[in-house]
Amino acid sequence: MSRRLNRASARTRRLAGLAAAWPAGMMLAACGAGVQLREPTLVTQQAARLVEIRIGETTRTDARLALGEPWLQSEFWRVDVFRAEDEERELTFIIPPVPMGVFHWTVGGYGLITYDGAGRITAVASGQAFKGFNKQGAMMLRADELNLSVEPIDNRGPQLTADASRLPEYLERSRESPMCTVILACERPAAREKWPDEGCPDRVVIDEGEALDLQPLLATCEAGSRCPPNAVRWVEGVHVRVPLLVPVRLAPGRHRLVMASSVFKGRSEATFECSAGEVQYGFVRGQVSWHWWGPRTSTLVADVIMSATPPANWETYSVLLFRGDHWVVEPDPSSSPRTPPDRD
Repeated sequence: MSRRLNRASARTRRLAGLAAAWPAGMMLAACGAGVQLREPTLVTQQAARLVEIRIGETTRTDARLALGEPWLQSEFWRVDVFRAEDEERELTFIIPPVPMGVFHWTVGGYGLITYDGAGRITAVASGQAFKGFNKQGAMMLRADELNLSVEPIDNRGPQLTADASRLPEYLERSRESPMCTVILACERPAAREKWPDEGCPDRVVIDEGEALDLQPLLATCEAGSRCPPNAVRWVEGVHVRVPLLVPVRLAPGRHRLVMASSVFKGRSEATFECSAGEVQYGFVRGQVSWHWWGPRTSTLVADVIMSATPPANWETYSVLLFRGDHWVVEPDPSSSPRTPPDRD
């Protein structure tokens, strides 16, 4: 077995899963017709109300009266995200009237709304993501400088990101805090590399905290307004990679950073110190030493370069704000000092 066949990182496995799902759906469609048994009415109703929003006229209050309380909200980032989830069912036939079975999938409807300082809506984007046996659908929405994505064949959940131009304001508030802030990211690989993300660890832990996945998000978006300006085309079609900056708040002092992978062997460690109000940038560089048996017997070796100044290309990244079911950053950071947590 060649080395090329063994090169299957976590990211490429997600894409392989997506590619495998498409033929199944296409085969079912080719076999016969389908009859919809259950419509996603909640998603349809939300989409209809989002269409009625008028840019520059509708206020944030008006939108909430029509759509209810948002799923995500932040006054600092000036964003509301609305979400409706429902189930769609379809009776599929091999050759009508011979039934093949009833298939069902989850339909997630999303509305991304941004507004100005006066509370008037400045941009609206809406879309749907699907997940089921014979139907997989990713989504990328963009409103002003914010993006909401659901990756194909991925368990990371919805991800809200902001263009790097929104980061300085957040960091200004960070400098007034008794906490320190570390911005972590993987070094952006050259676009020509065959496997650009394999050296980026997806399990980065600071002081026994929650594991952070620094790998770029794999987005599916059309060229133009729906696609972040820093997205890099990965394969033919609509798939892109969006490199991420991941902010982490820490108590002042000395910290231990452990870098590992869910696919490869290996564990790399580094230590660093930070002080109250300080902002540091940590860029991770990783390399895989391949073994002919495959990924599980190959080793990832990584190191991190800490700097007090942002790297030259940091503006080509997106800031991760929310992932899955929790905020990565504070949705509404306070400029007033906060008491740092006690450390053991």
